[in-house]
Amino acid sequence: MPSLKLSNPFRRADGRPSLKDRAASLKASAARVIRRQPADPVFSAIERYHAAREVGDAFSKRFEVEGAEALGGWDVASEEDLRLAHIWSDLATEVLETAPTTEAGRLALAAFIETWVDGHGNLDGSPQDGSDTVFAEVYPALLKALRASVPVRD
Repeated sequence: MPSLKLSNPFRRADGRPSLKDRAASLKASAARVIRRQPADPVFSAIERYHAAREVGDAFSKRFEVEGAEALGGWDVASEEDLRLAHIWSDLATEVLETAPTTEAGRLALAAFIETWVDGHGNLDGSPQDGSDTVFAEVYPALLKALRASVPVRD
């Protein structure tokens, strides 16, 4: 009867790192994760804003293309459109109230504000003026971001 030649299932294949090498690699990866600073909160706020804005824009597009009747009637569709607009408006306020904790976060907030202000101008392209405008909301956010970038002195 021919003999079966079974290979050792615990033998490492050629070219694979040893257990010691894999442990060292895992330890180095864990150290990098532990040293990593927590994410800047402004990034998640901006991300949530953009996600909500996309949902609102998609619904508005459906409202425009399909008509109110396809979305449950004028009252239902209008109410949903308004609800979605309130959500992304509240998230814009959240972004503006979030103090960035990193230089990248401050730059992201500045870019968000630039885009946001650009979307709130007058129909002729000129910026809004007066205290009841978008500028009254973005100025405190910019000031907070600048103050976060300067070390506190005693």
